[in-house]
Amino acid sequence: MALLPPKLLKFFIKFPPRNPAVRTIYAAEDKSIQIAKRLHDFQPIPSELHTPQTATTLSSMGKPIPTVYMPFQNPFKITRDPRSGRVHGPKYSLRRQADIIKLGLRFGVGELLPPSAKMRKLVYGKKRPMVGTIRPKGTREERTRKEYVETKEKNIEEALRIVQMRKAVWFLFHCALLIISGERSGRVGFRSPMHHGIRQRDISDSIGTCSNTRSSIKMSTFIDMR
Repeated sequence: MALLPPKLLKFFIKFPPRNPAVRTIYAAEDKSIQIAKRLHDFQPIPSELHTPQTATTLSSMGKPIPTVYMPFQNPFKITRDPRSGRVHGPKYSLRRQADIIKLGLRFGVGELLPPSAKMRKLVYGKKRPMVGTIRPKGTREERTRKEYVETKEKNIEEALRIVQMRKAVWFLFHCALLIISGERSGRVGFRSPMHHGIRQRDISDSIGTCSNTRSSIKMSTFIDMR
């Protein structure tokens, strides 16, 4: 015991080590309250309040088992105050429990410590890797990259569609404007094959002349036939 580190020595002085070969049962209530009351009233203190008691109990199969009743509560487990009924946390936090248990395992006295869930986890439990190493979270840009690309492609398609629509509307509007201005000025439309400064009056005159010559040719032919 003298070779143990000071932290373990202080713990074993405060809470005597248990025998792993014997069943150990810790007290359900804090015996220090009863001891303080008896000291206050100048009454004798029974040995069962400060000394471990040995007895024999039966297992679930009916087999006798030597048992030791500890006069103190398990410092690694939660306790309940008998006066108020409130639940208190363990006297040693999980971090301090881990420090003491690791020291006990390093020096070969881990079995002498009180049983606890932290002890079972450190001895038998498998250490799970961190979630970040299994499934890296990544940055916000990496997580939203796919949505960003899809949204950008949709926006580009919508912008191109709007540009084409506006170009078509602009072309139709200017075509209609040119047609209206051509009708008002007496010129043929811009897209007509006769838009190089040819007036409609000149075209109509030539068409009338051609029709008059055709009618005169037909009349002369009809007179000769008679």
